[in-house]
Amino acid sequence: KLGTCLFLLLISIEVYGTADVDYYKLLGVNRDATVKEIRKAFKVLAVKLHPDKNKDDKNADANFIKLARAYEVLKDPHTRKHYDLNGDSPESTQKQQYHSYTYYRDQFGIYDDDPIIVTLSRNDYELNVLDDNQAWFVNFYSPNCHHCHELAPTWRKFAQELEGVIRIAAVNCEDDYALCHQLSIEAYPTLLYYEKESHMYEGEKYIGDRTVEALQEFVLSKLKVDIQEISSENWDTLNKVQWLLFLCGDSNVNCPERVTMIKLAASLEGLAFVGIVKDNELCENISLSHKEKPIVFWQIQENNYSDEGLIHCGRSSALCSSLHVARYPTWGILKVGGAFELHHGRDVLHEVATFARDGVKSTNLHALSPADFYNIVNEETPWFVDWYAPWCPPCRKLLPELRKASQEFEPEKIQFGTIDCTLHRTLCTKEGINSYPTLVLYNGTQTQFFHGVPNSASIAEFVRDMINPLVLSLDDDTFMQILRKPKDELWAVDFYAPWCGPCQKLGPEWRRLAKQVIVWLYNFIYRMYNGNRDAVSLKRWLLSFLPTPVELINAKEFKVHILSKNFYLPWLVDFYAPWCSHCVHFEPEFRAVAQRLEGKVRSAKIDCEADRIFCGGLGITGYPTIRLYLSPTEFYKIDTQGAVQIIRRVKQLIEENKYKQGHDEL
Repeated sequence: KLGTCLFLLLISIEVYGTADVDYYKLLGVNRDATVKEIRKAFKVLAVKLHPDKNKDDKNADANFIKLARAYEVLKDPHTRKHYDLNGDSPESTQKQQYHSYTYYRDQFGIYDDDPIIVTLSRNDYELNVLDDNQAWFVNFYSPNCHHCHELAPTWRKFAQELEGVIRIAAVNCEDDYALCHQLSIEAYPTLLYYEKESHMYEGEKYIGDRTVEALQEFVLSKLKVDIQEISSENWDTLNKVQWLLFLCGDSNVNCPERVTMIKLAASLEGLAFVGIVKDNELCENISLSHKEKPIVFWQIQENNYSDEGLIHCGRSSALCSSLHVARYPTWGILKVGGAFELHHGRDVLHEVATFARDGVKSTNLHALSPADFYNIVNEETPWFVDWYAPWCPPCRKLLPELRKASQEFEPEKIQFGTIDCTLHRTLCTKEGINSYPTLVLYNGTQTQFFHGVPNSASIAEFVRDMINPLVLSLDDDTFMQILRKPKDELWAVDFYAPWCGPCQKLGPEWRRLAKQVIVWLYNFIYRMYNGNRDAVSLKRWLLSFLPTPVELINAKEFKVHILSKNFYLPWLVDFYAPWCSHCVHFEPEFRAVAQRLEGKVRSAKIDCEADRIFCGGLGITGYPTIRLYLSPTEFYKIDTQGAVQIIRRVKQLIEENKYKQGHDEL
């Protein structure tokens, strides 16, 4: 049984009005504050400190310019990252402009104060609306649009009605014109509805009445919920799991309306089963009070929920401090084995539930402090560390992938950790972290930076390659040993610089190449490579130096060797064109096939660009085309380009032909 502890921490945050050069202190927010928290804090201060309201203060204009600059820097992840790492240039505040007092009071951030509506920007729009768990309904507006302000009360009430059912959002097109233009938003307000797992450009434009009832009816018509009908015949089978049950016997006037059932079923999708019971006797058996309380949660093994609780950080400040809890409320997991992790997403049901479900499986993923980090760099066990900032959209997107990757490894092999650079700025600066997220594998005195695709598969592949390396890191001494290598060895060496962008991109492809060719040993040939930096191109270049059983033939030789006389060994022929990208990718595979089948077939390739008429006469209509010739008049087309499948098919055809020949002789 996985032992987990989910805790909720509650405290209030005071807003400061200091003129400190620290932009976070200027706005009165924590360093890990969300964009919404930054906008809310700025609006409060903008209304309070605007020069139009403080005409007696000679410094009001200069102070407000600095305040506006702080907001402009911190609301954008790119400028915020630069500020966190390098600060802001003094001359930048001199160019800052701001709006009138009435703009900040009446028009700025129409939905910033709403606890349900999510204000999205170009930096986190795709990250949020492409949701596997819930649909999204997005309101694109402009602060200067009269109709947008008219819709705002309706949109807020609508959000309250559908809270938990779908996600309700808003985009300020004055602040994020590029995003609105990208999505072809031409009028305000525009409402786009995104089904679960939709693409960014698959939002459906809502064209109905803009009333709460019409909007709700539209959404409910889109929802696909499963409310199972439960009877006495199937209940004994179904009651082994958790259910939310609607006990709606014939005489129960308190049974919830169908709309309420749909909302609850949508809210709990993926978390619990939802069913309706219409059998009066079964309703009585499930709950004696079903007529007064017709909605029941059927819970299995109630004691299983004793590991959920609250921690009051006002009373347990030392504990919260030791766990580096810096904002409230916060969800966290204490895992089997002692690992600890905080939730950095939204405080909504599906996100917290997904975090809990995936987090308890990731028993070797830890939230690290500076003391933890200094301990692990001296350990023999490798550590894969994610340096991140909670407000950074790519960081938030990466965390679920990191959890999945960590689940593929035993803690004895490698441990995974995360370090919050908003909490541990000194450590991040000391370690040279200049972007978020930064992924580093620490293995004793060696460090390796991850530069691949930020998903679980690429991370897991990188970690395996680092734990069991086929690509060796060379120094002066080991390189000299390679120069004294035996004559029957070939070494391919990548000369790189860690700061070089193309070198970083080459790393994963170089390791992929090593897996494919490391077992082949031939005489050493020295060449410099200057082609495409992908595994296929590198493999093609490398194999071009090696002996191969593939014969390059032309039309005349094809006629002489294959079409004009019987032969002892069948011919396996690759018909290709130099300009064909599929042919280029297939060439290494065909070389491998020829090597594996050497002695069973003769392998050849013919350039159908040079011998176009001849190939056309043979009926070759696409490239690459693979044929196995058993005789001048008998051939078979191989309809696959995978080396293993080609080898298997060729062997099968040769065996069938031997049986056929033996049968004919009899």
